[in-house]
Amino acid sequence: MNLKAWQSLVFQENQQLNCMIEDILINSSNMFIGDQPLRARKIYHDKQCEIGEARLMEDYFVDNSTYDDAIYRRRYQMRRSLFRCIVDVVIANNDYFQQRPDAIGSQSLSPLQKCTGVMRVLAYGTSIDAIDEYLRMSGYTTRDALMNLVDGVILCFGQAPQVSYIVNGRENNRAYYLTYYIYPSWTTFFKLITFPTKKIYKLFAQCQESCRKDVERAFGVLQDRFAFIRHPCPVWDKDNIGRIMIACIILHNMIVKNELDAYLHYYNPTEFLNNMPTNRQPESYTEDDGQPSTFSTEFELEI
Repeated sequence: MNLKAWQSLVFQENQQLNCMIEDILINSSNMFIGDQPLRARKIYHDKQCEIGEARLMEDYFVDNSTYDDAIYRRRYQMRRSLFRCIVDVVIANNDYFQQRPDAIGSQSLSPLQKCTGVMRVLAYGTSIDAIDEYLRMSGYTTRDALMNLVDGVILCFGQAPQVSYIVNGRENNRAYYLTYYIYPSWTTFFKLITFPTKKIYKLFAQCQESCRKDVERAFGVLQDRFAFIRHPCPVWDKDNIGRIMIACIILHNMIVKNELDAYLHYYNPTEFLNNMPTNRQPESYTEDDGQPSTFSTEFELEI
């Protein structure tokens, strides 16, 4: 077959193929987007956000509110004054939380509604649409407010302290992390010595295990405070999960610092220097012979 005959054959085959495609497009109406059934339009629901705001203000944020400070602290894991401080700072740095009218002139959700909804989700670990009936806040808005509050907390309060210490006469300005052997061999990762033989290695392993236990206990306290990170996370994006975890750690540290005065009135700190409590009364009971016996609170420390 010469070149001219081959070109003629290719042209005929292309013509046949074009005719087949045109026939399919013309006779098959399902191929056209316009013939597909239209999606139902989203129905607008007037949630009456002002009702949710009025209920929230009456319950927690007005004089002689329905619920006192103790109940607010138990439900939202922080004092009311600290929550208001966080909201004010985040509002000043994020336009998302500023209240403004929508397209039909109705006021949107207030900053207190959005932040309260986020804190309830973090504290109780509930689904994002569980607060719709109380705060008139949809699941989509709650999810959006969650990530905006997380970013605001990290931006406004997440400044890490400067680390500086001297080891073997050399000054270091980077922190080290206590890890297991499964982590990469990076210079900032201090792994556990699996089988310590020398005395100094045994001492190091003992101190490292003690510090790791403290970290694990602290993480347990964090999970107890925020049920959102204790339950299976409803956020599927890995980066968002990391940001939420960082924000929860920052909030936890802020709560501890704000409530530090509540942790200091139980015992006199000097009592631990003498190994004998100074503000406990000895307990007594009556034995079978009728003579009262006294339990001493003194104890000896064994090393």
